[in-house]
Amino acid sequence: MKKLFGFLVVLMLISLLSFTAAAGSETNGPAVWATEAAAYLEKYQLIPNELFSDYSAPIRRDEFAAVLIGIYNEACQNHYTFPNEPDKFTDTESNKYSAEIKKANIMGFVSGTSPTEFSPDRNITREDAATLIYRFIKLMYPQEDAVLNNVIADRDQIAEYALFAVEFCLSNGIMNGTGNDMFSPKGLITRQEAMVLMYNICKRYKVIENGRGAAVTQLTPALRGLHEMVYDGYLYVRVQDFPFSFNNAIRDYFNYTLIRTPLDQSKKNQGEIIYMTETPLDAYTVNKDNIFFADRSPERAVYSTDKNGENKKLIYNMSEYTRGEFFFMHVEGDWLFVGDGIMLFKMRTDGTCLSIIHSGLVGVPFHAEGKYIYLLEIIYQDEFTISRVSITGDKTELIHSNKRYDSGWSSPVFYENKIYIAILERGMASRFDAPLIEIDIDAKNIKQVHKFSSWDESVIVCSDGVYISSIDQGTLNLKNISGGTDISVPFKSKTEARLTAKYGNYIYFVRIGEQAPSTRFYYLYNIETGLFTDIYGNPINEEEVR
Repeated sequence: MKKLFGFLVVLMLISLLSFTAAAGSETNGPAVWATEAAAYLEKYQLIPNELFSDYSAPIRRDEFAAVLIGIYNEACQNHYTFPNEPDKFTDTESNKYSAEIKKANIMGFVSGTSPTEFSPDRNITREDAATLIYRFIKLMYPQEDAVLNNVIADRDQIAEYALFAVEFCLSNGIMNGTGNDMFSPKGLITRQEAMVLMYNICKRYKVIENGRGAAVTQLTPALRGLHEMVYDGYLYVRVQDFPFSFNNAIRDYFNYTLIRTPLDQSKKNQGEIIYMTETPLDAYTVNKDNIFFADRSPERAVYSTDKNGENKKLIYNMSEYTRGEFFFMHVEGDWLFVGDGIMLFKMRTDGTCLSIIHSGLVGVPFHAEGKYIYLLEIIYQDEFTISRVSITGDKTELIHSNKRYDSGWSSPVFYENKIYIAILERGMASRFDAPLIEIDIDAKNIKQVHKFSSWDESVIVCSDGVYISSIDQGTLNLKNISGGTDISVPFKSKTEARLTAKYGNYIYFVRIGEQAPSTRFYYLYNIETGLFTDIYGNPINEEEVR
């Protein structure tokens, strides 16, 4: 009997130890639904090693910043350099992730809980995680957008600042709800849930598959972060969160910066920064007296300054009407036109008489000419149209429609009442199957004008024609497809470059840095003399241009 009792005691101890070991194994490892994500992130060493433990513990703000920076470093190969300045936050100096927090804050996708505090130990909520992820993705992939029709039963519990970000993460498959159409915005994110979110980002944007630096080059032919405009003899350049160079001297602008330089090279050394802002500068336009711009501040505001970027004035707070980005801005006399991708607004330059003159599912204005503004609209999922709306808003005219739409990779451009665009239709295997077409508005005629053959080709409109800008064995080739003369710029560059503007005998072009693909260099080429100069007109030898 004693032997039997002893055997039972031993058996119970073995069972208890086995249960405890099993329970400990489950506690120390990720849940089944997070196993693949954790293994993926660990395999490619994308996040700090110390986070591969306590998987069910809530993730802190400092840890989440470090996780985002880990993915960013892989996607962009950490090409960005940062100003050597003291930490902004007083409570992160001794934090093990202080460098990651500083980097994420400078890049603009995390902010403090006060001007001087980051609160690194505070746990992060689901709505705040969505906000940081949205900022992070839009930094690297600014063409991404959201579908604002997700069913969210607890929508009224989501903070207003986070609502668009939540919609963005849901519609792009980064985050899921918590069941029964609930999002649970105030709930906390655990370490393993954060790993699944990072895994979703990596798989959706092919961070590993595309190779390092993919995020910087993905949006070719439009070089990410730049927007140029020529007006009244000046070249305006908007720089978005990039190290930037005018003169082979790299300067770090991690804010949104508007730069102006004269196209007339007799006005040397007059290139200047005329405006800088910490909030995203989405769109801008200029006239002879003022600069108008719209930013993505919480107010989604439209502002004006004088022509030197000073005396900033609020024109209109647009937050009541839109939460999205501004893609278009045009000034015509006393009237200002602003487009956010869905609605086209009209207001006086003094902020009065706001009205909506056009609204659609997805409508992006791309040009203003005479009494019309031209729009590219996506109708449901398989049709796009090009139309024009009168500046009075009382007339909309269809110009072109395509019901086999799959995706577009060449933004439409306008020249002498003709529109040039490349659209990928259903059944086309790649962009090389999508020819560039010319739509003649007056003749109502459509014809193919170019067949793309390389990834670095882009379509640029200048005062004397429409050019296809491409690189062939280091030579920048400019093919005029509107009947003008072709041009070659033989600078033998080893990196990507494209035409920016043409003024008289001068070709303005930009190339990316060989060692730092996030850096852009502007140069000029004199067609008559064959000489290169920097943006100020100072001579440069060909080796420097390479």
